[in-house]
Amino acid sequence: MKKALIVYYSQAGQTERAVEHLARGLGRTIATDLRRIEPEEPFKFPWSMRNFFRVFPRCVQSVAPRTRPLNLRWDDYDLVLLAYPVWFLSPALPMQGFLLSEEARGLQGKTVITVATCRNLPLSAGIWMKDRIASLGGHFAGQIAACERTPLWASFVTTPRWMLTGRKNAFWFFPPAGLSDSDFAQIESTAAGIAQAWAASNGDPARLPALGSNLNRVSLLIMDRIGHDVFFRPWSRLILRLFPKPGLGQDLLLVLFRINLVVLIICGSPCIRIFESSVRNNPSWIRKLGLKP
Repeated sequence: MKKALIVYYSQAGQTERAVEHLARGLGRTIATDLRRIEPEEPFKFPWSMRNFFRVFPRCVQSVAPRTRPLNLRWDDYDLVLLAYPVWFLSPALPMQGFLLSEEARGLQGKTVITVATCRNLPLSAGIWMKDRIASLGGHFAGQIAACERTPLWASFVTTPRWMLTGRKNAFWFFPPAGLSDSDFAQIESTAAGIAQAWAASNGDPARLPALGSNLNRVSLLIMDRIGHDVFFRPWSRLILRLFPKPGLGQDLLLVLFRINLVVLIICGSPCIRIFESSVRNNPSWIRKLGLKP
């Protein structure tokens, strides 16, 4: 049995903590190596407001930075996990950069599981990862999505506060931002189950347990796909077509984008929640709407 490999990128530290729990769970049964992606272009944390929104069009259109070589010995591994945070409903730019690099061609023939950490919308990012892994000749075995489970109205405030100030503590009547201890414990338990199944089946990907999200709601999945395909893609194309490089013109368009984004969230969310109530969050709707990655 070969070793498992976890390749990850973490900016704010949350994905790195998730990876520690992944490695702990896998390591109970199979040997596991970790490799952190280092982009040639730094992404400082906490973000400034300007830099936070300047990555938006690049994330959606996959204008990714180059990454430093990991110098991997791909023949040592048959199971690979790719862990990343979600930025603007897309994989973080450094993870995209790695998967668009020559080094990622080593995924050919490997069984690959993706692990997304995010506020609550991991679906479109997971679909991008699935399609890219397939194009590299890897075998996508599913995604583990670790989402914040605080009320949506709360995370709408606490997550941006964390990204822009670095503070994730509870304040006033708002809970802490980010994943909870129980979410990390669930990641470790899931990883332990993956490792046990992998070892027992001698590396048969068909025997892996079903993977998914800890926050699988129809309304959120619909918001994810509508937001990405109907709203983010047109805006990102327009911005990069008119202003390919960061600057005043791009920043002005991004102000208009932010205004439209707030309006979309305020107006669209109630309609989607009404739809969800009418279908009672039936999992079959996820399949009907083509929303599973």
